[in-house]
Amino acid sequence: MGDLMIYRGTNGKTDYTKRNMVAVISDMVVSFIVIWLMGQALFTDTGKCRTGVINFCRSHGGGEWFFHKYLSNSVFHEYRSGRAVE
Repeated sequence: MGDLMIYRGTNGKTDYTKRNMVAVISDMVVSFIVIWLMGQALFTDTGKCRTGVINFCRSHGGGEWFFHKYLSNSVFHEYRSGRAVE
């Protein structure tokens, strides 16, 4: 969701860092909510579940940062090297 809608739709097409940060944070929030709700439904010890979800979201956000860089350079043709192609 964040890669196709938020990352590509964020204003500031020439500002790679801003666009990437918005998309990474939105991906982390969505993954936190989905995984936390699943954990609430499946496990009884919610404290450990919350800690695990937070740790996962941190690592997921780090991976998404580099994945968005790859998308910008190799997949989305309107962006090259963080600059909009005219």
